[in-house]
Amino acid sequence: MYAMDRGPWARVLVVATALTVFSSVEGRAQGFFRNPIKKDPAVKAASAEADRDKDKGDGTVRLIPKEVPVSPNDPIAIVNNQVITRQQLADETVAREGKKVLDAMIAGMLIDQSVAAAKLTITDGEINQEVAAIARGMGATPQDWLRTLDKERGISPSQYKRDIVYRIIALRRLAEPRVQVTKEDIQKAFEANYGEKLHYRMIMTASSKDANAIWNEVKENPASFEKIARDDRRSIDTETKPIGGLGLQPMARHAYPLELSKEVFKQLVDGDPNDIDPRHKPKDGDLTGPIQLAQSAFVIFRREKVDPAQPYDVNDEAKRKEFTQLLHEVKLKDMIQTTFNEMMDRASIENKLTGDIKPPKAQVTAAQTDGEVKLMTNPPPSTRSAAAVNPKSAGDAPQGVGSLNIPRPANAPRRPAPPSAPSEGETPKD
Repeated sequence: MYAMDRGPWARVLVVATALTVFSSVEGRAQGFFRNPIKKDPAVKAASAEADRDKDKGDGTVRLIPKEVPVSPNDPIAIVNNQVITRQQLADETVAREGKKVLDAMIAGMLIDQSVAAAKLTITDGEINQEVAAIARGMGATPQDWLRTLDKERGISPSQYKRDIVYRIIALRRLAEPRVQVTKEDIQKAFEANYGEKLHYRMIMTASSKDANAIWNEVKENPASFEKIARDDRRSIDTETKPIGGLGLQPMARHAYPLELSKEVFKQLVDGDPNDIDPRHKPKDGDLTGPIQLAQSAFVIFRREKVDPAQPYDVNDEAKRKEFTQLLHEVKLKDMIQTTFNEMMDRASIENKLTGDIKPPKAQVTAAQTDGEVKLMTNPPPSTRSAAAVNPKSAGDAPQGVGSLNIPRPANAPRRPAPPSAPSEGETPKD
């Protein structure tokens, strides 16, 4: 799923969303946030590790005191008796990375304000448990995990706990009361897991003009679809291009986004329920119309084949319990994104660095919602449709959750995911 552009504040939304995704958050909030963690001896000890030397190779470290200049005119470095002041360093840093850093600070402050308003308490014990759970997912002890982050990513244990894990817990706690798994959700989970699976090919372009031209071309000459999908000048999807646009995995019912998968199954699998003429039913080789997924992403899909549905027992208690747990995790991660989006919408922000002013807004219009999918054209009913994008070329949809064959939201990979920390201040990418 592609996130739609919401203006100059879109990056802030992405920053906060990334706080819920371990693979995309490390290093983006280093030292930028304040939070009310009580400083017990364990946390103080972790903070002291932030000032240690690198490993000597035998597993030992040496702690050394550091006095950081605090006054603007204090020297931060002296080069051949010529001084570089703290203020010079600050000005240069702001000029180069200030916007990214400030966006991260804004996101963190919004979360902290919401935690305070909700009167939530996040203890050191909860933070340490979360660190331990993440470390187990990496096959490491908490100590080894923290050491790896420090050595390979430059994130000290105190920074990781204070600026990342604390925010992960905070957003989860704020979102969780709003999550509910319904009977309808369970029914859809059975249908997604055991229902028909749609195999497809796709062509992705960067402009509506190209998409419409290709759509008209493949309608006239269906055999050209694979050739166009392989053409570097015409299809921009790098994952499916080498194999003629073939989807890396079939699409299940109720794939995320739900409206999109609902439409594609209606047009390419189910057809019109009121039309009893079998000649009008969807068949292999049918096309979707061009679908706009983002500002510069337009996709055309072709049906290859459909795997038939498998029998299942909706009253299977073991499966119902499994699906309920998995659905709760999926919906929680989606709600975390929604919760932060709402924080941003309600917030009044004046960014003196960029000159941007964002007044609070009561609600978000449909056109501003992340991940909105539009039909570009209005093709005939026999070809009009929408479809989910290839999982690797457009986020995380469609992709199963464990054994449950439904996709998770685009900003919610398996938890915990391996770290992939960019440089400090780098903005997460969709």
